[in-house]
Amino acid sequence: MPQSAQEYAEITALIKGILNGYPGNSAIFREYIQNSDDAKASSQIFILDERSFPAESVVDPVLRDTQGPALIAVNDGILRDVDWKALRKIHSSSKKSDEGQTGKNGLGFRASYHLTENPHILSGRTLMILDPHQEFEEHPGGVSIDVIDEGPKFQDQLTPFACVVDDVFSEFNGTIFRLPLRTANQARRSEIKDTPTLVKEIGDLLKSFAMSELEQVIIFLKHITSIEVRHIDASGHQSILGKVEIEPLDPSQRLGTVSRTVTLTRHDGSKIVQRWSFHHLAIDKKDAGHMISHNLGYDVGSA
Repeated sequence: MPQSAQEYAEITALIKGILNGYPGNSAIFREYIQNSDDAKASSQIFILDERSFPAESVVDPVLRDTQGPALIAVNDGILRDVDWKALRKIHSSSKKSDEGQTGKNGLGFRASYHLTENPHILSGRTLMILDPHQEFEEHPGGVSIDVIDEGPKFQDQLTPFACVVDDVFSEFNGTIFRLPLRTANQARRSEIKDTPTLVKEIGDLLKSFAMSELEQVIIFLKHITSIEVRHIDASGHQSILGKVEIEPLDPSQRLGTVSRTVTLTRHDGSKIVQRWSFHHLAIDKKDAGHMISHNLGYDVGSA
């Protein structure tokens, strides 16, 4: 009698392979910023939250390990159904058919696993928590809850989002990615990465990013006009590591030369204001590829 012999994939092995192509440095921040810009968000916030939270009323007992320090990325765009699906699908992107979007929402998102075992995503009234090791008892692989209808039952799970959301049991008009830093306990049993993510490591990356890269990043974005980096220490004290703002682009000035003001705020409150001139040129995708390949010295292909 014939027997089924269907192929299958190990999610953790796929993710581990993807991480080999995504550096675990500040490129993660740029990946999130690009995804936010592609979602036509206007603001991006990064928060390193060193606090630990109660871990009794969580969605699954495994998630008690995720109530400690975390990197949080916030934007003011709301995930669409196609975005939720892309985030769950390995080697997928919600942007394949849209040449106006340059990030890889879904694929690039996997870079998050450099830092975490269980990404948490809150947008609208939905909280989704991924479980690539399939350790959850009732929902192996991942779980999604409605924060309005089911949130009160899992109050501790939602408490870490209170640094962004005034009422964690209401609909949030934006998107929050919370990446609980991989603990030593998680690293010991992980099939993705066997080293814990240290608070100091992420803190140093964020400080360097805030000091050296904010201005360079924002001038290449289409929609985001504000990027802010914050730190919350273990006692709950919050500070600003850096912020950059750029004058919004008038839709009527999409082509030609336009000047925009960029304001960079340092951690000590000092400001640097510069005026940038941008020249917008409409060019065929194929010609653009040839131009970029020539300037970089290698073939960037047609992607």
